[in-house]
Amino acid sequence: MPLLSKIDGDKLSDAHTKVLEEKYNNVTRIRVDLSGVYDKFIHSLNWWTESLNYTNNELANANTKSRLRMVTLYQIAGTVGGIVVGTGNKVEDYGVGFYTKYGDGGVDIAPIADLYKTEVWELGKHLGVDQSIIDAPPTDGLWDDGRTDEDQIGATYEELERAMETGEGCLIMLKTLWQLLIM
Repeated sequence: MPLLSKIDGDKLSDAHTKVLEEKYNNVTRIRVDLSGVYDKFIHSLNWWTESLNYTNNELANANTKSRLRMVTLYQIAGTVGGIVVGTGNKVEDYGVGFYTKYGDGGVDIAPIADLYKTEVWELGKHLGVDQSIIDAPPTDGLWDDGRTDEDQIGATYEELERAMETGEGCLIMLKTLWQLLIM
């Protein structure tokens, strides 16, 4: 769902979706550009943020994008009698809470929530998912500067998994949690 996203990110998402559509007959792309809705929503609140001199609202804006996506997914799911399936993994959902409440965290089922990110990559290989999709740096696509999930979290998935499994590197986890709290 394009939402004032970087052009490269949109092209990559389109390319990945095309690969999946060609390989799996149950994958259908629905492209809904939410940029106009987002612009109108943010513009309708500008008077408030400007009157209170709030200028650092990048995180709030990114979370709003995630929430607009969630509302759109539920509208589509409700229309076709479907459900919203989450893509969060164990590190994101349970390790560091790297999701937007009432955004990408708002789902009906979360089939990979108990898998580490490295296990998700391995599962993808086992299922024959195209290597370009597996190798793509994970990103939520909510930021204009192209930052990845690991850029935002401040640690690699491997470091976070090691900390979750062994306690080794707990300082990394604490640093990451602190970084997410002050964003």
